[in-house]
Amino acid sequence: MSDFHTGLFDCCKSEYTLSNGRVVKFSRLESLKAFLFPCVVLGENTRRLDLEPNTIYCQNWNCLGYWTFGLLSAALISSIGTDAPYFGDDFVLGAAALHASERNALIKKYKITTESDPATTCFKTYCCGCCSLAQESREITIRKQINNPYQPPLDMEMEMEERLL
Repeated sequence: MSDFHTGLFDCCKSEYTLSNGRVVKFSRLESLKAFLFPCVVLGENTRRLDLEPNTIYCQNWNCLGYWTFGLLSAALISSIGTDAPYFGDDFVLGAAALHASERNALIKKYKITTESDPATTCFKTYCCGCCSLAQESREITIRKQINNPYQPPLDMEMEMEERLL
């Protein structure tokens, strides 16, 4: 049984320790970027998943698709005649549909079984969009490190840290 390595609300988490003792580091700013620019993070996550062509909606045009789905859902809901004063809620519904297809592709690729219900995926992408985007970004980073057998020698890591300081 496979699960996400970090939680949905681990937005400020900056590292994860693998079972072999290697530490995977990721930026805490990814959550902020997911909040401010969700379409950019969605596009980055999609590219990093290395999916087959046409696996998810708007695979090569995530930013355009994000806004298109959002605007179409907002226009559709407003044409029905609801008195909803919040355009943002209508917009998020369409964007969440595109995001849910990307999250579902991640779940299938990494065989994550704890979130196999599509309703759960849709709920998380609609209500916690930026948190789920950040979680997916962390998960892709961790899974790529698990599948990467190369581990730099400790001396090389320390030398690189000294250069950055």
